[in-house]
Amino acid sequence: MMGLSNLSLSRNNKFTVVGCNALALLMTYGTRNHSAVCLSTCDSPPVANGECNGEGCCSTDVFVPLDSNKFHTLPTRVPNMTSVYDFNPCKDAFLGENGTFHFNASEDLKNLRNVKEFPVLLDWSIGNQRCDQVGNRSICCMNNSICVNSTRGTGYNCKCFEGFEGNPYLSNEKGCQGTLHVTLQENSGILTDIPTENEILGISRGISEETQNWVPSEFPRNIPTEFRGNINPSEYSEEITRKNVFLGKNR
Repeated sequence: MMGLSNLSLSRNNKFTVVGCNALALLMTYGTRNHSAVCLSTCDSPPVANGECNGEGCCSTDVFVPLDSNKFHTLPTRVPNMTSVYDFNPCKDAFLGENGTFHFNASEDLKNLRNVKEFPVLLDWSIGNQRCDQVGNRSICCMNNSICVNSTRGTGYNCKCFEGFEGNPYLSNEKGCQGTLHVTLQENSGILTDIPTENEILGISRGISEETQNWVPSEFPRNIPTEFRGNINPSEYSEEITRKNVFLGKNR
């Protein structure tokens, strides 16, 4: 059994059983307990690789309660199925991040390629109070980040504003960064989807399908390929709209 303290198991994990005629039980513990069973059968070495389809390998989603903080696995063999021992002497059951295990019948049925561990995703949150309870005392005071209630049912997390990307817990260049993209289109003059003033860190230039036949020399030459520092987008919108182009967010 493994304890996770103030963490909880993510639902982006898979419970996997490798072996012929192997059965395994996964049990998770928290405010509500949960269990899952997986059965893998075969009487000869399977020929398929890559998928756990129930022949030599079984895999199932883990719909654990959000507050699960302990889990236990119990692998076993189906009784009186000793004919597979020559090519499958072992049985294995493990919890791992979805997509990190790819079944190889010729190797995994012998010793699981000597793999001793798999990555497991954990969910976490800050404290045990919600956003409305911590108020201004939350650590989500970095640029362009907000407080959101944790999906674990307790505590909170930080999140970048919509349109921004990065680490919401950092205030440096690795924190929440905003990027403005420009798309040139014919017969428009609308300025939309622009981050607020002083939050623009970059801008790129491109051509949409409607304008792919335009001569490059006809494009406004004063559209910068990159903004650095504090930029007010309104300073650039007037000249751009004179050319009947569209300034907005590239989708």
